[in-house]
Amino acid sequence: MNLHDVNYYFQHKLLPELFYEDMEQFVGTVLQQGSEWLCDVHRELFEQVDLAFPYSAEDYAIQPVKHDDGTLLLLFVPPAPEKTPLCYCIILILDPDLAKPAYYTLEKSGSPSKRAPGAYLCGWNAEGSHLNYGPFDVDPKKALNRCLQIYSVQ
Repeated sequence: MNLHDVNYYFQHKLLPELFYEDMEQFVGTVLQQGSEWLCDVHRELFEQVDLAFPYSAEDYAIQPVKHDDGTLLLLFVPPAPEKTPLCYCIILILDPDLAKPAYYTLEKSGSPSKRAPGAYLCGWNAEGSHLNYGPFDVDPKKALNRCLQIYSVQ
């Protein structure tokens, strides 16, 4: 495995799996330990494949947002994606009853154009299927708002 492979696995396989497996524990850990926890989990993957870990906790950001209706949004910003389809950000949405969890990704696109302005808004469901919501701007705040719109009609 190389840097890209480990980063892909972290963002697109491991984090969704941990999130859907035990949402309460995942969110509690993230809220309590923040970017240090994300960094530690990521570092462990690099150690497992004997690669040097090029990041620090400062390379990650977590922004929790509590919506008026009690819905919790978590915006994760990992280290900048070096190539497609790594993430500019990951957006988790949880309703108060944990009945409708959602894991969204703002993924780097191969070649920015009018059709694909730099990113794709995607996601992963609890069954491990990849979801594609189409081309999108590289703007985490816009992505957060769009994810809320998608979430509200699911």
